[in-house]
Amino acid sequence: MRRVYSFWWPVWGVLVLWLTACGGGSDYVGPTSPTPETGNSLSVGGMSSLSLLPVELKRVEITGGRKPYSVLSQNSAVVLASVSDATLTVAAVQSHAVPVTVIVSDAVNNRIALAVTVASTGQGQFGVSPERLSLAPGSTASVSLTGGTPPFTAVAANEAQVAVSTAGAAVSVTGLQETVEVLVRVTDSQGLSRSLPVTVAANVGSAPNAPLFSNVPAQLMLPPQSSRTYTIGGGTPPYSVTTSQGGVLNPSLRGTALVLQTGQVGTAQLTVVDAAGARLLYAVQVQSSPSPLALSASEFSDKLGAQMTVWVSGGRPPYTVSTTGSVRATTVQSDNSIALELTAVGSGSVTVFDANLNKVSMTTLAAATALSNVFGLSPARVTISETLATDTSGVSQATVIPFRLTKAEPPVSVFSSHPNLLMPTVTGNFVQVSTPVRDGRAIPPCVDGDVTVTITVIDSVGQSASSQVMVLNSGSCSTSTVPTTR
Repeated sequence: MRRVYSFWWPVWGVLVLWLTACGGGSDYVGPTSPTPETGNSLSVGGMSSLSLLPVELKRVEITGGRKPYSVLSQNSAVVLASVSDATLTVAAVQSHAVPVTVIVSDAVNNRIALAVTVASTGQGQFGVSPERLSLAPGSTASVSLTGGTPPFTAVAANEAQVAVSTAGAAVSVTGLQETVEVLVRVTDSQGLSRSLPVTVAANVGSAPNAPLFSNVPAQLMLPPQSSRTYTIGGGTPPYSVTTSQGGVLNPSLRGTALVLQTGQVGTAQLTVVDAAGARLLYAVQVQSSPSPLALSASEFSDKLGAQMTVWVSGGRPPYTVSTTGSVRATTVQSDNSIALELTAVGSGSVTVFDANLNKVSMTTLAAATALSNVFGLSPARVTISETLATDTSGVSQATVIPFRLTKAEPPVSVFSSHPNLLMPTVTGNFVQVSTPVRDGRAIPPCVDGDVTVTITVIDSVGQSASSQVMVLNSGSCSTSTVPTTR
């Protein structure tokens, strides 16, 4: 046996050496030593810093290191960053005083830091045209915005004198009462602002031979103990004005300015007459408004791309919608609903005006993370009032909040942490959460203090998701039942 062993040992050694040299044979599937893609050091376009303007996007080539690459922005509310193959994409969300560090890494954890500065647009690049506005009481004018960074917001120093709204790069201004000057402050998304001086004054004269006219609406409804100014023109001056109910409406003239001072609730006929006997007749309703203008929610917060529906109630139709910032809205539909979508990172607002220029607003907030196509419940957070909205007849309506359910495996169960305040139901891909209704009558969700209600859904495979509804305490609240139409 020793001689046999001595004979095979050198042969076996040669065979092992041969297999090693061949890499284990043609069917070898074991590990091999990695081959670097490049010997160069990691680089992002040879830069260590980058400067952008708000809403600007740049792409930079990544070289060196070893693929795949990854990227991290240390402040995604200011700078968004992503990598595709060897291309780094950097997008500026908003201006910021401090540079944001963007870290690019390769497969073996080599890193390079890029300091990204989002500079503010120059103050001189933002302007309003015209720079000063003069309009008649009751009339509306538009102001164009040049430069700046949309979206824009506009606020009047005295909302009783002018009403303002924004749409794209334009500001709409309506004169409510005469004033020598009131300032409207227009601000862009980066905080740059311009002041627009507005004068509201009736015209001294009008075109010759023009018929008697006024910009008083054909159907006018005003709250009691209020004042609103309109304009008279044409015909043959001087003018006179009378009312059928002095306790309801007290009209007066200042030249061609018609001032309407309301008193108690009721209906009065307003008559405007010129020196030639031409006359204008208007029916003016003074109503204490048992149904003030309201929205079904006052806050909408979620990830980018989330959607939500809100309803308008009260006030006096028709309604108009104005948005700023992170949200897009449809016009008011036939059922008084508005579809909302979070389209940009950051905060925003939705403002609804009725025919009498009363307004109500809600705030929105969109997180930087896009809404992913996984199991979830949207919106993530909604705020409502404990007070129920009423329709134009004063009938209370249950508050309804629709939630969208994604990638759920039916059947789905839904739970409320406070079922006495909010009751959820599941229909297909939607969870409808509403205040209680008993015997066809709405029950207000009365609370002693602000209460957060958690709505939780669980599907058949055990996935769960939750959203929060904040019920705000608005003071006096009664759970006595009142008729409901929803």
